[in-house]
Amino acid sequence: MTSNPQQAQATSAPKPDFWHHHGGISVPDLDAAIAWWHRALDFTVERRHMIEAVPCEMAMLRNGALRI
Repeated sequence: MTSNPQQAQATSAPKPDFWHHHGGISVPDLDAAIAWWHRALDFTVERRHMIEAVPCEMAMLRNGALRI
């Protein structure tokens, strides 16, 4: 059996350390979306503010380590 050096390199290369902080969702009614995420999945508002450059109002919702 012959060894493939390219395959050996690919399997022995260090894996990157991925992590996920949050995802974003655009909604037409922020208050209704916050209420739904809280009622359906127990997310709570971590912070809420305006982003003037866009402009938009944003809310960061959290449930444990997951943020949206």
